[in-house]
Amino acid sequence: MPAPEPVLTAQRTRPSLAARPLLDTLDSAPGPLVVAHRGDPTSAPENTLPALARAVAFGADMVEVDVRLTADGVPVLLHDATLDRTTTARGPVGALTSEQLAHVDAGSRFGTAFAGTPVPTLAAALRLLREAGVPMLLELKPPMDRVAVSRVLREVRLAGMGEQVLVQSFDRAVVAWARQAEPGVARGLLVTRVPRDAAEVATGLGLVACNPAALPLLADRPGVERLRALGLRVLPYTVNTPRSWDGLHRRGVTGLITDRPGHLRAWLAQRAQPRAR
Repeated sequence: MPAPEPVLTAQRTRPSLAARPLLDTLDSAPGPLVVAHRGDPTSAPENTLPALARAVAFGADMVEVDVRLTADGVPVLLHDATLDRTTTARGPVGALTSEQLAHVDAGSRFGTAFAGTPVPTLAAALRLLREAGVPMLLELKPPMDRVAVSRVLREVRLAGMGEQVLVQSFDRAVVAWARQAEPGVARGLLVTRVPRDAAEVATGLGLVACNPAALPLLADRPGVERLRALGLRVLPYTVNTPRSWDGLHRRGVTGLITDRPGHLRAWLAQRAQPRAR
């Protein structure tokens, strides 16, 4: 049996928005939500429990993670198809069982202080965010078939996070399978640019969000307005500079997916302060 995963607690520096269902959180925030990309990858190894905990502590309103499946079908947090970049192991994550993966070091490449940090299961990540009262933006990474999508969504249901997770993918088929597996879980579509058939896609997949890449969206002046007119929330990725934060904030985006959640929180707080006369 794999060693038990470490239990981390995440304490917020500001009140949680997640006491309400996810759509209420997305729609009632006074400004753009701070969405932490893979946790806080600037202060801890991406897609690990320490990164998630730090994102929460820095005031993230939502935490984005990536999920893949092990050889025995266990959903785990990892962005890349292979272990090479972020861990001390090599090869595809799908080639290892969950027991084998539990002994892989996902922290040393970031820094010696994180040596021995494991690749977390989705279940552990859901538990941490549920206890912190923070919603999850969950990207389903390819390749993922109907069975794999069902397994991921089953973890969401078992964790009692069905109303606190927004599932997204670049693959429209994956989003459709998510709708079939758990119709009550909110769905978003990742895109590079605002699609011309956005209305048809949103209706066909039952989307609540469409999340484009930040740079093309900044160049597409009516893009945010087009999506919002369809009733869609807009959370562009990955936005790391004040200039881009300001441009997208002015366009009326729902949230900003960023590698710098603490910096974005501080920027928003400063922006909200009344100017001295």
